[in-house]
Amino acid sequence: MGYVAVKGGMDAIAAAEELVKSHDDAAGVAPLDVRQILTQQGALVDQAMGEGSLYAPLLAALAVKQSEGDTMEAAFLLRAYRSTLPRLGYTLAADANEMHVRRRISSTFKDIPGGQVLGRTRDYTQRLLDFSLMDTPPADTPTQQESDAHLGSAPEPPTFPKVSGWMRAEGMLPPLPAEPPEGEPFDITR
Repeated sequence: MGYVAVKGGMDAIAAAEELVKSHDDAAGVAPLDVRQILTQQGALVDQAMGEGSLYAPLLAALAVKQSEGDTMEAAFLLRAYRSTLPRLGYTLAADANEMHVRRRISSTFKDIPGGQVLGRTRDYTQRLLDFSLMDTPPADTPTQQESDAHLGSAPEPPTFPKVSGWMRAEGMLPPLPAEPPEGEPFDITR
């Protein structure tokens, strides 16, 4: 379905924004703090960052709050913000064999070298409501330092060989050229 022009211009936009504010005020519940969203809704924040193509956890939590939990809207907000930022530098190419992987799924190879890693997912659990979560008392919101300390105590994810390297070793792909191509690569984002 396409959009048609909104009649009323700025008055209509202001009225729509006022409706959002009045709905928030009528709920009578204190809004979640951005830090609460960051620490308690990690999957939502990660999804907003992934869809928004911007790694900025605090900004993603802010976008989730502003969008009232709508991840697609939060991603849109992050993409719009990202488009306003100047390019500060360029990333060096990383050796994929040295990357630490939290999730590695291959739809092409069932027996991928190194194995599949599901990571943090609910894809394979039953889709039933857990009513015991209704009785969980609200926890004190951890400080940013406590959250960072918790993340720092997690074990480092493993590294895996690249599938293309395995395919080259098996003769399924041609070997890489000995010399990298000359000149600057074309930047498709510009």
